[in-house]
Amino acid sequence: MNPDTPAQPLGDCRPTPLTISVVIKAKDEAGQIEACIRSLEGFATEIILVDDQSTDNTVELAAQLGARVLPGKSRDGSIDKLDILGFHASTGDWLLRLDADERMTPTLAGKLKETALSGHYSAVLYARKNMMFGTWARHGGW
Repeated sequence: MNPDTPAQPLGDCRPTPLTISVVIKAKDEAGQIEACIRSLEGFATEIILVDDQSTDNTVELAAQLGARVLPGKSRDGSIDKLDILGFHASTGDWLLRLDADERMTPTLAGKLKETALSGHYSAVLYARKNMMFGTWARHGGW
């Protein structure tokens, strides 16, 4: 390369923003949905609630909190179809699925973002901490 030749621009070198979609499936989870969605603040760029015919105000609460709500119906007891509906509707580079009674912790959110931004992984498996009646369930077949 000739040192007298001006450098040519390489294009936009700014990093692209990380987009994370979270799919939550729920049925009559008005008592849980707000805490679940609020735990995703600062983490998720898109929240999709797939509602399985709730009769309470789950849908209204989720929508008020900024979630995109999709109606769904589990068939033959199979709730996997609800997951698939949400997955197909998601637009993020990364995807996380939660139940309405699950919460994202700030520590986990930071680790997941760090992992995604590293560019070394296409999927993540992480340990869960199951709480039952306010106590960590350390045993029981999970």
